[in-house]
Amino acid sequence: MYIYGPVGSDYLDDFNKLKQSSPFIRYNGVLEPEKIISELSIYDFMIFPTYYEGEGFPGTILDSMSAGVPVIASDWKYNSEIIKDEFTGLLFKSQNLDELIQKMNLLIRNTSLINQMKRNCLNESKKYSESIVMPELLGKLTEK
Repeated sequence: MYIYGPVGSDYLDDFNKLKQSSPFIRYNGVLEPEKIISELSIYDFMIFPTYYEGEGFPGTILDSMSAGVPVIASDWKYNSEIIKDEFTGLLFKSQNLDELIQKMNLLIRNTSLINQMKRNCLNESKKYSESIVMPELLGKLTEK
């Protein structure tokens, strides 16, 4: 398992214990913005199990979709507004480990579903491109 992103100082001790507990966990730090898409594109899917109360719009899901990588995410805050369940990823009930494992096993055992979701992610990510979003935003700003 590869983990990316900043680690909060209040969680650092627990995180380091977790890393040391298994040879299968590897922390790869924080990705430089220009390397995000190329790095994520090597994976079959991403897991985003957040239930952080302060979670805003999850840009990491858009990054993953832009890389053609489906996301298994908790049904938390805005995740379900971006992920179309069983189309661009899978949603599970927040903090439900059994359901998360079930969703992971579904994708591990079904490469054709992963491949279809990868194509769907690439197509859906276009809706969030600057060339689509900016004219719409500018139009709404000038209406006022």
